[in-house]
Amino acid sequence: MTNINRMSPQSGRMIKENGTILNIADLLSGSSAQLSSLQETNPSTTVKTYTAAEGAKKITVYCESGRIRIRTDGQPCTDTTGVPLGEGWAQDFNTTSISIYFVEQSVISVVSE
Repeated sequence: MTNINRMSPQSGRMIKENGTILNIADLLSGSSAQLSSLQETNPSTTVKTYTAAEGAKKITVYCESGRIRIRTDGQPCTDTTGVPLGEGWAQDFNTTSISIYFVEQSVISVVSE
């Protein structure tokens, strides 16, 4: 498996893979350490459910811009429920499905590993 070290420079969006510094966008375009990933933009008040790829043990959500809320209990997320996540932050969830509520227009990356 590829050795990936997550770095936290000011942007919070760089990683180091086998000695090479990459932008997260490069990582999302393909890496043997990931089973599946996507990056998308949704307007505020959108609610979406994301399911991990078969065999994945966790889902990681990167909030590239904007603000979102994340729920992992199988219920749709709302503007008052779930874990808040803001621009430049990421969080791992040990679950196979999450619901995301877009508090404001946001760009997110969702990775199942």
